[in-house]
Amino acid sequence: MPTILETALQILAGSTLTPSVVFLWLWLRHQQEPEYGWSALLGFSVTGYITCSVLEYHAVDFGQYMSVFQWQPLFTSSVASCVLMLAVGSHPRPSRRIRILVNTMASLAFLIGIARTIYPQLTFQATRLHSIELWNGIGRLQLLDGDASVFALPLWLFLLACVVTSYAVVRDGLKFGQNIRRNKILMYATIGLIVSAIHDIFAVVYRFPWPYLTEPVFALIALMQAQRLSEDLFRSHSLRREMAARLDMFALLFRSNPLACLISRQNDGTILLANPRFVELMRADSEASVI
Repeated sequence: MPTILETALQILAGSTLTPSVVFLWLWLRHQQEPEYGWSALLGFSVTGYITCSVLEYHAVDFGQYMSVFQWQPLFTSSVASCVLMLAVGSHPRPSRRIRILVNTMASLAFLIGIARTIYPQLTFQATRLHSIELWNGIGRLQLLDGDASVFALPLWLFLLACVVTSYAVVRDGLKFGQNIRRNKILMYATIGLIVSAIHDIFAVVYRFPWPYLTEPVFALIALMQAQRLSEDLFRSHSLRREMAARLDMFALLFRSNPLACLISRQNDGTILLANPRFVELMRADSEASVI
């Protein structure tokens, strides 16, 4: 019987997976829009992280727990990398220095995640599984006892610096007054990620008996990004429909005009369009022959 906490995490995983598949499909169709690709990767990373959390709650021994737990750093680093790339993508005029900084930090964050997955001892050397019961039957909080590595704090601080950098880039982009609402949503998301990361670090160190905040905040960021892009898609679709309607109206007026009309290129006079009345005056067989 799944607990309330496990059920909530499963719902969060499903809610982030669905838009991720959609954005992956959009990115494959429109590869000139990298934000679709980063949003899809963000959603898949969040889904993977939450899935690991659910499987951890079902672990019955130390070995089973570690086989799942060692994959979480990869998903954590992927989320940090995606947030960085989305931050620089939302900046209207990122400087060359900002691009180099963000690309370097995003690459390092992802490489750190791979290294921590292959060598879990980079963070700490676990010795046993420790379980804490939560209140009112919500679930249990499973932690690992062990010795922290000397690399643990620098690695965590670097990932935190990635999120802080994302916040700074988005905040700098607000100065240009473009996509203000979109940028503010991403800025608030990075603030929430910073707060949740600090909370979870203290929860691990001091064994606080309540759930981590990382899972819901990760899911919230992915869903907020999906909402941002959904608004953009709807707006661009409406704009395309409006432009198509205007072109249809122009074509109707152009071809039904009783006066002879043509459209030509200004620099060399090449005829691009001619209406039926112009074709009739030229005694041509068709518009193509006139052109």
